[in-house]
Amino acid sequence: AEVAAKRGGWGTQRHFSHPTTDVMLQELPRSLEWFKEAMPTKLFPFIASCFPNVVNDPESLRIFDVFVVKYDADQQSYLSVHRDSSLISVTVQLNPSDDFEGGGMSIEALDTVVELSQGQAVTFASNIRHGGNKVTTGLRYILVGFLLYEGYVEHDRRFLEASQAARAEGEGGLAEQLCRASLSENPRRQEAWNNLGCLQRDAGNLEAAMESFNTSIAIQEAYQEGWVNMGACQGMGGDFEGAVETGRHAVSINPLDATAHYNLACSLENVGDDRGAMQHFESAIGLNSFDAEALHQRGQLSLRMGDMQGAEKDLRRASSLLPGTGSVLNDLGVCLYEKGDNKGALDAFLKAVEIDPRDQQAADNAAALKQFLGVK
Repeated sequence: AEVAAKRGGWGTQRHFSHPTTDVMLQELPRSLEWFKEAMPTKLFPFIASCFPNVVNDPESLRIFDVFVVKYDADQQSYLSVHRDSSLISVTVQLNPSDDFEGGGMSIEALDTVVELSQGQAVTFASNIRHGGNKVTTGLRYILVGFLLYEGYVEHDRRFLEASQAARAEGEGGLAEQLCRASLSENPRRQEAWNNLGCLQRDAGNLEAAMESFNTSIAIQEAYQEGWVNMGACQGMGGDFEGAVETGRHAVSINPLDATAHYNLACSLENVGDDRGAMQHFESAIGLNSFDAEALHQRGQLSLRMGDMQGAEKDLRRASSLLPGTGSVLNDLGVCLYEKGDNKGALDAFLKAVEIDPRDQQAADNAAALKQFLGVK
């Protein structure tokens, strides 16, 4: 997998809602050949034995997505709790457990972590909420497969998948129609209520969004995504104290979720609790060191708190992760100016304007600094 990944890189964009660091099995010819041999003789009979009320004929199982996932203690070390977009899921542990510490698959309903030895597999109904437990040291590799069963169609899930794809393409109206179609098939489809709330929030309909998030939480109180998104919605509506309370509850459900810490940090910043905000930005970045937005926000906060060294480090890192974002470069320019690096500041302002000529703040900063330095 590592050899193949060097040719095309580990992907992080294929799974919209909960992206993994992965490489498709089609990119690994020898592994694909092994998998094709193991499916009919080992894997499918094993899965059928686990779901006798659903799978009568192992040969009617269909696997539509299979990929190798990498959990790296220094990069993407975990995956937050979620449901898969399939009927049945299977996970196979690829490397020895001595290669890493932590890891395993967390099962929300059981409040436990399933740990596998090399070569062992676990299969489960895809609508069970689960996550990838944090790897604290080393690398963990797993094979993940998503399966359907011929003749067994979950219309609500299909509508939801289509809605997610439409949202990813920026087609908000179509995404909402498909989301409502999913709910008409299954009014208790929690993710559909949550996704509908996100679409309504994106469209500026905050009151309707709050109703949708509340409905998703009413189905299952421990549904963290609903709490996280509701807190963000409260913040957008100006209810900062409410957003803090909601954010604290979201973090309490799963303290290892980077997004929950990030949203709480933003809410704390809005109520003037800079120390608390910094603590949760640090937690978010500690869980996901590639979160460019969290690095940007922590850099801005450090700048405001007078920690120029910390601000510069975060803003440079955020800029390297988001090279096409002028606002990060503008903030970096302000930081460098405060540190007395006028040349570096001007370069940052000019690059920000080059990326986005409509960035008036960066343009004004560049013009003012040029005048101060006496350059054209």
